[in-house]
Amino acid sequence: MFSGASRNADLFLVVVVVLLCGVGVLTIFSTLQGSEVSMARNLHLKQLFWFGLGFLAMILVAVIPYKFYYALCPIIYVISLLSLVLLFWFGSGQGGANRWFNLGSFYFQPAELVKVTTIFVLARYLSGRKVAAGGIKPFLPALLLVVLPFILIIKQPDLGTSMVFMAILVAMLYHAGMKPANLFLLLSPAISLICAFHLISWMIFILVVILMLFLSRPRFLTTAAIFLTNFAVGIITPIMWRGLHEYQQKRILVFLDQGRDPLGAGYQVIQSKVALGSGGFLGKGFLHGTQTKLAFLPAQHTDFIFSSFGEQFGFLGSMIILFLFLILILRGVKIAQMARNKFAGLVAQGVTAVIFFHVFVNVGVSLGIMPVTGLPLPFMSYGGSSLITNMILVGLLLNVRFRWQEY
Repeated sequence: MFSGASRNADLFLVVVVVLLCGVGVLTIFSTLQGSEVSMARNLHLKQLFWFGLGFLAMILVAVIPYKFYYALCPIIYVISLLSLVLLFWFGSGQGGANRWFNLGSFYFQPAELVKVTTIFVLARYLSGRKVAAGGIKPFLPALLLVVLPFILIIKQPDLGTSMVFMAILVAMLYHAGMKPANLFLLLSPAISLICAFHLISWMIFILVVILMLFLSRPRFLTTAAIFLTNFAVGIITPIMWRGLHEYQQKRILVFLDQGRDPLGAGYQVIQSKVALGSGGFLGKGFLHGTQTKLAFLPAQHTDFIFSSFGEQFGFLGSMIILFLFLILILRGVKIAQMARNKFAGLVAQGVTAVIFFHVFVNVGVSLGIMPVTGLPLPFMSYGGSSLITNMILVGLLLNVRFRWQEY
């Protein structure tokens, strides 16, 4: 029995995660040594504390049978949504954003927990559906399960975190067997929203949607709903643009033209690219990054920690970090595919999607190929809620890997 358990335990996955966390702690230490605030210089010790709690949470989540999560997920999903609602009255934050509960010396971000509960409840719903040959209609409840937290989080406002839920939906729908054409049509309003910022791009996309509707031939009501929704999105996009906060508008405009505001909204991305470029192939060495040491790079221990690491350890070190993330993501995909229980496989796929999306966006922001969103780099960026949640997600992967033969 013990040898069987040892074979099913994915210790290699644990080693990769511990390495990433260790590198994160060292990088946080290096970014704050020039700070004049003594408390800031000790944030790496707090990160070690969060890692310890996260490691215990990972083990606890891994040993509890996933059937327990299946049974309780509707309840914890509703509770997690209520926590997002309570933020509007009892939340705290900066710049008008209410994203955290102030618990004394600890700030708790409910949006991190909602990622987990949404994966659970979406996996439960999709595991009870035969979807390989189905149309779009059975997936509308799945869309609703994701839209609810999406709306609550985007109202905080937190555009970056809200987009994670779209990544969860796409990955889990695909794993559940939804045809790529149907998946495209279901998500077409979101794509239409992006294209609608440019009239010609939006018109071309509408033609693509019409072509896909003709080839897929869904029912008339479904066809009409998809077309009218995409058309309506194009009409109301200018209104939605005016509804964005000024800093969100600036981030999008600067992404399109990074020289637009080099001392304002574009400053972060410019300094990030300078830090990465100055690192060269081997880097400037640990604690010797000038952009980091002189604090030219903002949020260098959180949103732009990859740039801080790249300046000190260069292209080679950055590739090693990305390779570790690649191993983690591919491991997650493999665990999702090998799971015999559909609920467990969907959970593993959702977890992998969250990690992949965070890595893709965070590194993309650091390289200047994605708009600044504020998404942390998993296991490396400073933050208790983020680190503990990521450790819980890894615990779920270990859980599914350990019980992959169960139905």
